[in-house]
Amino acid sequence: MAKHSAIYPSAEELEAVQSLVSVAEGGLKQVSDWLANSAKASVVICKDQAEPSTKCGGLLVGVVRVGSVAKGLLIKGVMDLELVLLCREKPTRKLLLTICTNLPLQMKKLTEDSYTVQPCIPEAAILVFKSSRPDLPLRVTLTSMEMKMENTKAKDSSDLLDQQRCLLALASLRHAKWFQVRVSGKKSCLTVLRILRDICIKRPAWEPLKGWPLELICEKAVATSYRPLGPSEALQRVLGCISSGILLPGGPGLRDPCEKEQVDTLSAMSSDQAELLTHTAQHALRLLAFGQIHKFLQMDPLPSAKPAVEPKLAEGWYFHVWCQVLLVCYESSVVCFDFQGKSQGPVLTSRGKNPVMELNEKRRGLSYDLITENGENQQQRFIIEVQVDGLRFRGCGPNKKVAKANAALAAIERLFSAHNTNSNKKKRSYTKVNPATNGFHRGKRGVTMPRPVLPLPPPAPAYFTPGIFSQSTSTETFCRCTKKQKTNKQTNK
Repeated sequence: MAKHSAIYPSAEELEAVQSLVSVAEGGLKQVSDWLANSAKASVVICKDQAEPSTKCGGLLVGVVRVGSVAKGLLIKGVMDLELVLLCREKPTRKLLLTICTNLPLQMKKLTEDSYTVQPCIPEAAILVFKSSRPDLPLRVTLTSMEMKMENTKAKDSSDLLDQQRCLLALASLRHAKWFQVRVSGKKSCLTVLRILRDICIKRPAWEPLKGWPLELICEKAVATSYRPLGPSEALQRVLGCISSGILLPGGPGLRDPCEKEQVDTLSAMSSDQAELLTHTAQHALRLLAFGQIHKFLQMDPLPSAKPAVEPKLAEGWYFHVWCQVLLVCYESSVVCFDFQGKSQGPVLTSRGKNPVMELNEKRRGLSYDLITENGENQQQRFIIEVQVDGLRFRGCGPNKKVAKANAALAAIERLFSAHNTNSNKKKRSYTKVNPATNGFHRGKRGVTMPRPVLPLPPPAPAYFTPGIFSQSTSTETFCRCTKKQKTNKQTNK
């Protein structure tokens, strides 16, 4: 996140981008209205047509944001701003020059700032930038859906703009729509994409992955996870995906989901580039595992966090918080669980499950409320409460996750532990009897085999204290005592 904050554009840069794009879009809208209402412009552009066009609307259909502007992937120092201007018919050089001539006049009506408009015919685009900010250009590419058709009926095909450039502009429209549906809602994926875009610019080995292939890999790596990922986990998953060798020759490749045909987006990458890229991703994965990812990100290591409180004071603070928790529990008559000091591993139930998940299986739709939050930094303490069957249960911990788990564990131990023990008592363990036990084999049906008679030890006398004599000596002493009693009776008689 420190790397992301360093490469993210400042508020002034984002405001300048938004102002430039908005003024350009408004100016193109005015140019479209001017072309539709101007009879002279319509005569100049449509004089080569054999039949007049009966379609409603003007020559320009609309303008769409594409690239980093539409996807929100702008980074500091790389402001590639792109717009696509859709035309009703195949765009020509005359139309491009006409727009360049009229666009500055229309933009003056919207703002007092001066803008410069330059045609770029080989790239089928128009460059627009503010006179005070020449380092922030905006590229407007002309295209049309008619460019997909191979047969052209235009008399002068040399006047048409480059077809390949126009087709790339149509592809960028599809990419922007796909990105908006699949990636825009995943913040961690956007963070990783901005960081990897910066790496693709600064590291030559990552340059072949720049653009659309990088977006596909990041989306696939994050979307296939079974749970939401943070930025660090998402970056580790993307590096692991590249390290697995999918870019190497003979691998699965990277199919373009926006094309009907089987198109590999990595077809232009050579085998040497793929091997070097895989090697650098594996090295970055090792650095991440050993806590040295700053070397891969080309940034200074972050200062190590030092504890703000001495250990003795920390122990006293924990004891003070624990006393407060007990007081709150006594006053509110709730059940509260807590771990003293640092937690030794995850909080689990007797079944080895997560308490929150197990409680959710038994009672769905429970809400956990944060009661108090005490302490600062590493000495923070949270108390979370949950209500189950009319009873309130609280849990404490150094973070919200542990406190929530302790609250759920308290509810399980209070409400469902007795039920589990009773159900376990009812179940009796069944052991399968071996047919050949003690040398006796099972015979035919209807025939009962006699059971072996085992010798039983004689019962101990009731007036002997248990444990004084063993079984071997207790019978002998009993016989001696009875003999003495008989002789005494005879002498008395």
